[in-house]
Amino acid sequence: MYTLRMSTFKSIYSALRVFYKLYVYPQTAKFGNKGKNATIHIPSTIVGAQNIYLAENVSIGAYSIITAPITTIKIGRNSYTGPKVFISTGNHYLKKGAFSRLLTEEDKKRDGVSGLNWDVVIGEDVWIGANASILCKNVGRGAVVACGAVCKKDVPPYAIVGGVPAKVIKFRFSIDEIIEHETALYEPEDRMKREDIEKIFSIYGY
Repeated sequence: MYTLRMSTFKSIYSALRVFYKLYVYPQTAKFGNKGKNATIHIPSTIVGAQNIYLAENVSIGAYSIITAPITTIKIGRNSYTGPKVFISTGNHYLKKGAFSRLLTEEDKKRDGVSGLNWDVVIGEDVWIGANASILCKNVGRGAVVACGAVCKKDVPPYAIVGGVPAKVIKFRFSIDEIIEHETALYEPEDRMKREDIEKIFSIYGY
């Protein structure tokens, strides 16, 4: 009887922990910043909330995983995602003489491993589709990430990317349209310069 009670207690405790992790913690965690109307839809998994900075009107879809145990994730205003998005600031640590499954973020710190964790910056006005993975350092403002894309390289501003690994498919607007768009939304000092936009387009053959 005692064994049965303990087994029942452990099952209930385990279920409550999962419920808290997926449904309560994303809403109550102390984020680095959580701007006005910033929303994380539940259930979602959040790791390192203190390193996650959400600007105003950011919306993260349900069943997403955002993990920032050491470095930071910053998401600009009016950016949003579909469900099941994965955003990570790091890679696995592979060490000779150790099982990688058992290595932790603390092992990275202790061994002084560099390059396995990085800051992730997602700009303003970014749309990230369902099931996309953000494994790069930067997603430029105005970019669109297609459903299921795996971003291992940085995404330029106003690019539409898709695929595994993600590649630039096209740009959201023409150069003149980007300038018009920026003029409507940003102060002069915050707008992209024409020459910078032209340089980006030339790199990707547009």
